[in-house]
Amino acid sequence: APEQILGLEIDARADLYALGVMLHELVAGARPFVADSRVAIITMHVSEAPPPLRQRASSASAEVEALVLHLLEKEPARRVQEARDVVTFIEALGLGPASSVARSTASSVGHAGVTPRAPQVATGARTELAIASPTISGLERLRAQLPAPLRAVPLPALVAAPLALLGLMTLVAFVAALALRKPAAAADTPRPTVARTDAPAADDDELREARRQGATALEALRARFPKDPRVARALVTALNEEKRRVEAMRELRALLELDRTAADDEAMQRATRAAAEDTDAADAAFELMQGPLGAAGAELLYDLQSSQKAGARAIAALSRPEVREASPAIAIALDLRAALSCEAKRALLPRAREHGDRRVLSGLRVLRHTSGCGFLRRGDCWPCMRKGTELTDTIAEIQARADGLAVTPSASATAP
Repeated sequence: APEQILGLEIDARADLYALGVMLHELVAGARPFVADSRVAIITMHVSEAPPPLRQRASSASAEVEALVLHLLEKEPARRVQEARDVVTFIEALGLGPASSVARSTASSVGHAGVTPRAPQVATGARTELAIASPTISGLERLRAQLPAPLRAVPLPALVAAPLALLGLMTLVAFVAALALRKPAAAADTPRPTVARTDAPAADDDELREARRQGATALEALRARFPKDPRVARALVTALNEEKRRVEAMRELRALLELDRTAADDEAMQRATRAAAEDTDAADAAFELMQGPLGAAGAELLYDLQSSQKAGARAIAALSRPEVREASPAIAIALDLRAALSCEAKRALLPRAREHGDRRVLSGLRVLRHTSGCGFLRRGDCWPCMRKGTELTDTIAEIQARADGLAVTPSASATAP
């Protein structure tokens, strides 16, 4: 790992970098960095970005490429932080241990006439019995899970009994409907309706008191005032504070249909980030970040890249076209990071100048360094950036825009 080469303090994240190298070789058939000498390879590990995986393995998915590149980050803080995050990400792609166990169990059936025992497969914090033998039909597997008395019932009877019961229930329901049928005049009698307020918004005192009481009181208030965005926002916040995050995401989706500006509310964004790092609520949070939250969702995904729990999934989501289109600033930050050659990065400078924000500044400032490559790292990694002042002008304009200042061409040419 780069920190190992530089003699810095190392921890388990160095092993995760090594895992990234191995995964790259497994998928692409070659290591990420290949050179004639060990010195050259070491230099590449420290200073060069790994090549895009799909340039060498076109069949690799964007998600797998994102995982490998995340494992191969130079800075440990930007890398996947724990091995369990890698496992979670791989299982989310349907490539995890559970499917491997099933395949290996199936392949071992028939050797010496032995049927293997069903393996124990870990699933989150619980363990489930995986009945993986291909010689057992679906119905037989179902019968194997029934209580002992029912397991003795012949298989045809198990199939016929539910069908017979369903037919009997249908007949009873039909007869009951005929017996209870009312005259047409009675059917036209309107049913009493529950009285409901026509007020568009809750009273300030009501809302304040409901906030004090918590999510249950706010749910009742929301039912009375379904079109009041203040009540909906307060409810999302309360549900998040009470760690009812699946419900918080459901309410946030409804709120966004009512009020699109809620996407820019910091409290709503905090609730979404918390849900993204919650195993039960993560799916709902990522659906919102990849769609209804728009540019705010893309911003959240970008920030979540460093999350131990959600980082790998956020990186995969950032490769989706709808996420990139939602935020041009995020798209150029990602493209600059992915560009490998000096010429490729230089070609992106006009877009960076137009859409870039603070997130691209650190990556652009690195391009001003005139050393870091070659023998003893004394060579210029980005020689094409020395042609003209385009790089300096771009950095100055982005910095000024981030600071809320105006920049003239002459001023940008002399910017540090």
